[in-house]
Amino acid sequence: MKSKPVVVLLMDRYFAAIHKSISNYAVKAGWMLDSTMAVASERYDMPNADAIIAVYTITNSTREWLRKHQQIPTVHVWMSEADVQQGWSGTAEDGLLCGHQVAEYFIQMGFKQFAFYQRFTGQRSELRWQGYKNTLSKRGKQATLLTPDKSVNDSTTWLSNRLLKLPKPLALFVQDDLRGAESIYACNAAGLTIPDDVSIIGVGNDELMTHSCGTPLSSVDVRMAQMATEACEMLQRRISRRRLKQEVIHIAPSGVIPRYSSDSRAIESAFVTRMIHHIRGNLQGQLEANDVSKALRCSRRWLDYECTRTLKHSCSEEIMLQRVLRAKQLLADTDFPVASIATQVGLHQLPRFFRNFKALVSRTPAEYRKLVSGK
Repeated sequence: MKSKPVVVLLMDRYFAAIHKSISNYAVKAGWMLDSTMAVASERYDMPNADAIIAVYTITNSTREWLRKHQQIPTVHVWMSEADVQQGWSGTAEDGLLCGHQVAEYFIQMGFKQFAFYQRFTGQRSELRWQGYKNTLSKRGKQATLLTPDKSVNDSTTWLSNRLLKLPKPLALFVQDDLRGAESIYACNAAGLTIPDDVSIIGVGNDELMTHSCGTPLSSVDVRMAQMATEACEMLQRRISRRRLKQEVIHIAPSGVIPRYSSDSRAIESAFVTRMIHHIRGNLQGQLEANDVSKALRCSRRWLDYECTRTLKHSCSEEIMLQRVLRAKQLLADTDFPVASIATQVGLHQLPRFFRNFKALVSRTPAEYRKLVSGK
């Protein structure tokens, strides 16, 4: 073994957050990280490799390469359950919990129509679908499975046509962020409004996808950075000891990170829909229920009656809920200090911000940020 072990990084799909976490660990551990096969599809022999870390392995070429180099200590990041059954070691997503979290999110938002879109089938997608479907079933609800035939070349047009035929408002869970972006394009092509006609949630919380498709995409944070760090620590043990039994660590997703693509509820009252849009557009100010009633030209009594009838809580409670939802998004997507975020969502008194955030999220802002960042 050389003084600095050469660790080969293979990625069948590029994830910047995973690459960054592995690179940071490599510096601290004293690895020489070879990332040439992380950003290219070519697979060639690496006679000087001391260890391998493989990410999201799905292609036949990578699997064949790994079989040829099975004598080299290897750990996987983001395994499927089929990989686990094959005897591989590494970190895996809890796909059933992922689907469960999305179903609970949509149910809480009041949706009655549900669908799941997957462009390609696979065990990761299947577990997400099972968790989603089973949770809905327990609540007496059903979801439509949208999977194009392999003969379909233009999946975006296919999806547009299918979405047009489904009842609205529709809660659409998508197998990953890449297909989440595709779903946004499909809705735009079909003239469907996001999030009012179709509310969309992907998987992965990949910032390269969630912020670049025209409409910010809501996504389940599967804690990619945490999966990568845990896998690196596992690989370090295997480098030093060589012979170890299979190790598998399932990482629980931290939940849905809400953005504009799902920032809507299935609300029958047009008045309450206008109320929520007004609240979202004025969170930074000192917004109170009386301000909302004046803006919507109604009495405070009627405002609270219609809000409670539709949402089961008052307008004041809805204002606080929207402040906390916006704070969660900022904690996940930015490095802004907590005090700055509190100001941006209209809660200028930090004790009040902390108290209400913890009451609705069951964590402090710092605990939530740590959870979604994987740090």
